[in-house]
Amino acid sequence: MNPIPVKLFRPENWIPEDFGEIFSPEIVAKCREVQLPRLVSIALDTEGGDHSDLVRRWLASAYYGHQAPLICLADFGQLYWLILQDFYWVCFFGPRLGIRESIRDEFLKQGGERGWEMLRVESAHPHRMALDRLASAASLTTAAARNVRATLAVLAGESNSKAPNLWTLEESAARDFALVFDGLFNLGKLTRDDVECALQRAREGQR
Repeated sequence: MNPIPVKLFRPENWIPEDFGEIFSPEIVAKCREVQLPRLVSIALDTEGGDHSDLVRRWLASAYYGHQAPLICLADFGQLYWLILQDFYWVCFFGPRLGIRESIRDEFLKQGGERGWEMLRVESAHPHRMALDRLASAASLTTAAARNVRATLAVLAGESNSKAPNLWTLEESAARDFALVFDGLFNLGKLTRDDVECALQRAREGQR
């Protein structure tokens, strides 16, 4: 017997009783006028922590495509159920909404040029931004920071660097290193000099 009532996952006004109604113009309009604006509001909340960051990264991915930072769908398990509902709706109706134009218009409507800049910056240089985040994380004095510095040293080609333990990297650092590897070895978006500069900044800012 399922201990979780199914009705908890079918809240009123979310999933229509008649699945055929799901393509009605009213439902599509609600997605454009209610669900997407709520997601953009979360994305623009600078104090929203991981939830805001994740929603903003997903919206950037939907808008910029392959130029945006990588996202891991497993991360969406961290979101509150109410946010996930909106996310599923926007994914489902994306093509019908003209999703790129709707995302742009909603960021401008709610945040003006500042809001649009947040989405643009999030997406314009994902590989360099990932490297900057790693440099910032490596400037600490924790064991995790030492491991990040060791990994950056290997990428920078330092001959005396010891092989890092990649299995102990924190999840956020592992995602950023995946972007850096991609930008460095596959896409040519980063150079070894970029990594050396990031490592130098980390060592100078160590605290």
